[in-house]
Amino acid sequence: MKLISSTCILGMVLFISGASGLASQKKNLLSILLYLEVCNLGTYLILFTATAANTVSPALLMVFLCLSVCEASVGLAVLVMMARSHGNDYVSTTGVVAL
Repeated sequence: MKLISSTCILGMVLFISGASGLASQKKNLLSILLYLEVCNLGTYLILFTATAANTVSPALLMVFLCLSVCEASVGLAVLVMMARSHGNDYVSTTGVVAL
């Protein structure tokens, strides 16, 4: 039981640190994507503890992992496309307002 609560607290800390980093860093697309992955990891740990406590179905974990992988692959494709077209990954050079 203590392991489950400490894992849930770790997930919350990861999610909050990723969200605060995402709010503070809006310059590089790579940094934005890394902070999104930290938020995903924190959410996964929270869902994992909910699954261990038998409150959430394990199928939800698999769906969340699949969506996280899809999000990461699309983000990487956008990063490569920006690097090829603009020469860097600065969000300000694309003319798109970030977050």
